[in-house]
Amino acid sequence: MALLQDAEQEEQGWKQDYEAFLSTLETSAEEHAKVETQALAKTEPQKPKVEKQKVEQRSVSPDLGHTLAEGIIQAAKEGDLQLVRLLLTSGCDLGSKDGSGWTALHWACQKGHLGVVQELLKAGADVFSTDHARKTALHVAADQGHAGIVDALIKKGASVNMRDKSGFTALHHASDRGFAAVVENLLKAGANVNAKDLRSGWTCLHRACSRGYLYIVHELVKGKADINLRDGDGFTALQRAASKGHMDIVDLLLSHGADVNSADKVRRQGSVKALISVISWS
Repeated sequence: MALLQDAEQEEQGWKQDYEAFLSTLETSAEEHAKVETQALAKTEPQKPKVEKQKVEQRSVSPDLGHTLAEGIIQAAKEGDLQLVRLLLTSGCDLGSKDGSGWTALHWACQKGHLGVVQELLKAGADVFSTDHARKTALHVAADQGHAGIVDALIKKGASVNMRDKSGFTALHHASDRGFAAVVENLLKAGANVNAKDLRSGWTCLHRACSRGYLYIVHELVKGKADINLRDGDGFTALQRAASKGHMDIVDLLLSHGADVNSADKVRRQGSVKALISVISWS
């Protein structure tokens, strides 16, 4: 109940911030337009000076620039495509980041706003920009299961093998979270199926096997995953699946040549049912 209340309070606070931003943006835009109009009126009789005055007044002021930077992030988070387009024509900085290092593109990817993502990419948003955890927009989209956005990012040149601070690739995130369509997209784009993370030495196959995602395991194996790679603790994907009782995955791995000599470590993990299954195949 406490978590629900906290979430509701956070959502309410965010909506208030967004409404306040819209008000600030409107005021700033009006003031900016007023200054420009006054400047043009004063310089009307002097033709040579008009162009110079117009250029100077149309440059974005520091305060307005800061407002626009906050605005593009808020609008992307909200999925407000109309406002995003307006801000893009106002000279906002697409590289601006919030306190976590997230850009407007990160937020649009996290929230699943495909239209906003496409607009930001068309305007030149950097697909290689990383947050404080070295996550790109592709990491974020893969972790949330937004297959269409993942595809859009890949088409714009996003690297499918970039690693975040934990050594996770986008494929690690999708495999760990059970997003089959994203896994398929990443594999087609050439993702390294045997990459190990830095935290535990797990491959994508270790993660999918441990979680019990049979279809994803099948796709990873079809994508040439090394079934017998060992993680940081010396365990194979077969052992991870067996220790969690995922017998359908155990059967699949064994049918593709998984090493049955892993039974000793399965025994130490206490999975009697899995042990019997492994031995019966040997």
